[in-house]
Amino acid sequence: MDPVRVINLSLRCFTLGWLSLIPFLGVLPAVLGLSCYARARNEAGGEWNPAKTYLVWGCVLAWCGLTFSGVILFGGALVVAKNLF
Repeated sequence: MDPVRVINLSLRCFTLGWLSLIPFLGVLPAVLGLSCYARARNEAGGEWNPAKTYLVWGCVLAWCGLTFSGVILFGGALVVAKNLF
């Protein structure tokens, strides 16, 4: 395990998690953030990660961003469908 790499991946995940909260534009950062999360977890193994809090919050924010974009997309589809019928 390279601790510097794991810390950088954790911080990148956190940053991408925040960017994922932008509706629709945040889908790509959310996917990239979840990818960084998986890589950081794999590289750290079971060893101590001093930036684990950032890693976990980055994952949570990424999932929230994906959910937020999905809800907006679903709501918009319902409005369009309601106006069509």
